Amino acid sequence: HLDFSTRIIDDRAELMTKDRFPNTEDVVCDSYDHIENYLEPGACYVIVTPDYKADYRCLSAILPTDFTYLGMIGSKKKVAAAMDKLREETFMKMITGAKPLSDFDNFVKQWHKQGGTQVTQEVQKAVDAK
Repeated sequence: HLDFSTRIIDDRAELMTKDRFPNTEDVVCDSYDHIENYLEPGACYVIVTPDYKADYRCLSAILPTDFTYLGMIGSKKKVAAAMDKLREETFMKMITGAKPLSDFDNFVKQWHKQGGTQVTQEVQKAVDAK
């Protein structure tokens, strides 16, 4: 038994019932635009939304925080679209001066925390095999 409390947040009212999630402490019906109101330091997050735009909204809110775990569930295409959009937006903000270049280090840290180290190792393995 793991000692976790769970909170499910979704903007679809018809899905957000205590009957549907009886073992969940907190069932919240709210827009993904308000996700920042529910983030807590050290928390674990799993993003499962109906589309990549909602994934991106949650991802971009969670990544700058001090999370313990962050995962996304969806097709490779959907997850890649959200990650690509986040990367492009972050880099564009740095290029235009909307974010300081020092944010790059935090972006890389969070990317590695989300599994970037494994991706790097897999790419290196594929390159070495050629």
